[in-house]
Amino acid sequence: MILAMIKPFSSSLKLGYSSDFFSDNEVHYFFVEKIKNIFHPDVAGDRELYTIGMVFVCIFLAIIVIGTIFIIYQNSYNLRKLMYSPNLSRCVDKEINLLVKKYSGIMKINTPEIYFAHGSNFGFFTIGLIKNIIILNTEIFDFLNADERETIILHELSHIKRKDNILNILLYYFNLINFYNPISYLIHSFVKAEQEKDCDRMVLKYSDKTNKELAENILTSLIKIRNLSYGFKFRCPKAASFFSISGTISEMRIKLRIKSLISMQKNETGLSLSVKIPLYIIFIALLFY
Repeated sequence: MILAMIKPFSSSLKLGYSSDFFSDNEVHYFFVEKIKNIFHPDVAGDRELYTIGMVFVCIFLAIIVIGTIFIIYQNSYNLRKLMYSPNLSRCVDKEINLLVKKYSGIMKINTPEIYFAHGSNFGFFTIGLIKNIIILNTEIFDFLNADERETIILHELSHIKRKDNILNILLYYFNLINFYNPISYLIHSFVKAEQEKDCDRMVLKYSDKTNKELAENILTSLIKIRNLSYGFKFRCPKAASFFSISGTISEMRIKLRIKSLISMQKNETGLSLSVKIPLYIIFIALLFY
């Protein structure tokens, strides 16, 4: 069945395969015998191919291992620094806990733990793969009004709903494997932008506020974060959050985000699959072009 689907596409694209290629014997040789020759070289040409293949496999595995060690070390160091910090305390504010519990129930996700970070080393972000934790900077959070606080909490819950911490790890390995390909960095930027747009859609969907009210809350929150977080150095690279004080705030991106949010519909779901799937196929094809 698969071959019946491939054959007309190959003909229309003029790939040059003969009709014999789609016979059982030809397919078996192409997909099995060639692979067997790589790992069991019999002739000089196959041995050369085997050597080149093994070199690339070793380089690939080395990149994966080194990258994994780096990300584990970096995140464990940051998380240890965070969890054992004397400036970190669990949220006991009933109003905030009830707000988080309320929206977690509406969004049908497990209620995350809320921690307050005191001092200028931490910002707003979400961590955790199985058990999620939201970190809120006390000084900045106290400086925000009630609507801005609700917007930030909803935004962090949206990252949990979307499982963006897992997606960020996959993006990390994607960039690690394709570090040599500039297309991968374009894909990374595209995915991160889609992350934030989808979070905006979720905030708009689950909030009782209008587009303009949410846009105003996001804009004023970012201005306050930017003004109050000067000199912050803490960084958690796999933390999913648009309101993280560790990242550089781009005015151009903020303008685009605000315009996009204002033009959104209440129950808008973003790009349809009929648009997203061709885009993903094009991006993946460009990686191996």
